[in-house]
Amino acid sequence: MLRRLVRLTIAALLLAALAAGGGLLWLRSSLPKTSGSLDVAGLSAPVGIVRDGHGVPTIVAKSETDAWFAVGFVHAQDRLWQMEAMRRYALGRLSELVGANAIGLDYNQRLLGFEELAKRQYRLVDPETRAAVDAYARGVNAFLASHAGAWPLEFAVLDATPMPWEPWHGLLWGRQMAMQLSSRWNDDWRRQRKLEQYGVPRMRDLLPGVPITGPESGLPTSPGSAAASAADTLAKGLGPHGASNAWAVSPRRSKTGGALLAGDPHLGFQLPNTWYLLRLKIGERRIEGATAPGTPFVILGRTDRLAWSFTSNEADLQDVVAVGVNDVTTHATGAILALGGGGEPFVRRMTAVGPVISGNLSEAGGLPVNARGHALQATALAEDDRTPDAFFRLNRAGNVQDALAALGSFNAPLMNAVLADADGRIALAVAGRMPVRRGTTGRFPVPSLAGAWHETFDAAGLPVLADPPEGYVANANERPAAMDALPHPIYGDWASGARRARIDALLAGTEPLDLDDMTRMQMDTVDTTWPLWRARLAGMTFDREIFRRVQEMMLAWNGRMDTERGEPLIFAAWTGAVEDRLMGDERRARGLILAPSPERFLDWVDAGSPWCENIITGRQGCDGIVQLGFTIAVGAIAKRFGDDPGAWRWGAAHAAEFNNLVLKEIPLLGRFFNRTIAAPGGDRTLNRGATRAGAEGWNGFPDVHGAMFRAVHDLGPVGGSRYSLALGQSGNPFSPHFDDLLVDWRDGRTFRIGDGPETGRLVLRPK
Repeated sequence: MLRRLVRLTIAALLLAALAAGGGLLWLRSSLPKTSGSLDVAGLSAPVGIVRDGHGVPTIVAKSETDAWFAVGFVHAQDRLWQMEAMRRYALGRLSELVGANAIGLDYNQRLLGFEELAKRQYRLVDPETRAAVDAYARGVNAFLASHAGAWPLEFAVLDATPMPWEPWHGLLWGRQMAMQLSSRWNDDWRRQRKLEQYGVPRMRDLLPGVPITGPESGLPTSPGSAAASAADTLAKGLGPHGASNAWAVSPRRSKTGGALLAGDPHLGFQLPNTWYLLRLKIGERRIEGATAPGTPFVILGRTDRLAWSFTSNEADLQDVVAVGVNDVTTHATGAILALGGGGEPFVRRMTAVGPVISGNLSEAGGLPVNARGHALQATALAEDDRTPDAFFRLNRAGNVQDALAALGSFNAPLMNAVLADADGRIALAVAGRMPVRRGTTGRFPVPSLAGAWHETFDAAGLPVLADPPEGYVANANERPAAMDALPHPIYGDWASGARRARIDALLAGTEPLDLDDMTRMQMDTVDTTWPLWRARLAGMTFDREIFRRVQEMMLAWNGRMDTERGEPLIFAAWTGAVEDRLMGDERRARGLILAPSPERFLDWVDAGSPWCENIITGRQGCDGIVQLGFTIAVGAIAKRFGDDPGAWRWGAAHAAEFNNLVLKEIPLLGRFFNRTIAAPGGDRTLNRGATRAGAEGWNGFPDVHGAMFRAVHDLGPVGGSRYSLALGQSGNPFSPHFDDLLVDWRDGRTFRIGDGPETGRLVLRPK
């Protein structure tokens, strides 16, 4: 830590000295060349790259392979550090740059074995998909070879040089995202540990509909405490799960006569943005939308005649399986090297279901004959994953039927795909594979290898919701009705339905819609759970004037989580205080728990849930908890923001936070590289502004999870597409496109690719 602090301090002083002595010009040379021409190796014909007023490139190529080459080139121009960090994180090689503090993270990543999986996947995918990632790698390396200036600032701070890009590196992002969006394995340990601590009645309230006891639960007869150490050490830093909104409207509901589609994927906020916007013109074809630096394909977007978006399906796709030394099939050893010398021995042991991730089986060295541990079984670690083929084919698809055929190659994560085409068809389909479990729910650790799943079910076998009479399809992470047709039970952590209820309410009318209407829906801030809480508040009486005044404010409120209102702050603090009264004693006495959505709290109170009883004092029933939570919340806000409720503002406590994980560490200067902006929305609104677990009214509600990218598409003959992107296209703080879109993103202003004056025209010529 001391060595790292010294290096960062030296970096800060160096930056200051450079800026004072003209070194700023050197740092600005990290900006890419965007005009003129470059001769580069790896092309078959010239490619044009035209950037609009927002720095968004339109790539004009004669062939697909040259287009993928140019995608790699522009990604490296604008997001080189992001690509390097993603690659090193996936491969477990961050310690080489940042030191021993990252060894634990690297160790966990190496256990997953993404290097071996990506290399195997590269050999498995279709030749055309392989040719695309080959061309992408050539484009990245062409930039590395042609760039004459400084590397981006993160490289300078860490005294690092980007590694050459290999084709299989282009498959790492997909593997990592599949793991992130389906990550539930830590919860398995936590559930077993909390079952031992809290007992069956409380766990039934936390897991309604899930067998807790008996053979169907999949639990051992005497759970013991085998999961205790892993459960509590891995329970830190919980944040919101993945989420998204997507819906499509049929032509008969459209003002232009074409099908409409809206999509906004929700992820944890970061700087730079997860997504990078671009357009490809390949001969007469067009592909545009959100790409992910590190992989070539458009992930969410459109072709000339098809648009698509995804929401994460929150089914449980990962199991923790208890294994013994005799279950180990292979093992590999090595070492994790850290900056400044030193490192740690590494061993990766494999079983029939996946890598060993805990217990003394995961330790280096010899093993006792009774060694035990846990293996991770996950669809995201499948060796026969062909998901890249699905994205390659989507980027060629011309209608809904083509898209459904492409999604047949999808493996992980499990996704809900919303589709619309120029023929006026709309559809909602589930894409990916699900485990077929027998004798276990997947909600708790599997007691032995015999209980692990041995087959998966392809979601392509589920019914597709196409062209329904309602005139629209939608999903907001709730469990799709199509999954009722599964031949086996599957559990998960699907959203409560609050956002989907709002979509249904907004689409229930008969008025025709256009892209402006779709955008307004995406920016909607109504929390549909508010009426439940309002009904409770209406029946309360208070002695003190401030509580009566706040009650009057809240009863007149429409449930909109807008920055300039005080009511959203009160509502968020109130639900947080009720949660603390119900579950805070368990948290303080026994560590972090698995908290449900706040609308469940009222059901608990009505039912006299055992969560109302205080495990520390043995007192406190359900009566009065909701009102007590209200008074606690109002008192805490008044202490923080003053005694005038009319002056309270949601935006004062709820700000979207975008942090550069490297540059923020520079002493004195780090804060200049982060971005924070007061933002509307909440955990359950369409314009999502979710806060991290445990946020309280008196400590603020940092907005850490939401839609960093929004798109609306019109598939009609005179339609088009409009986009919104948090921050900007560039990850370079010296670029004018580093954060030029942030305020527009917050306020819901959209743009078309090609808007504004041209800011660059570069021609790449074959060398």
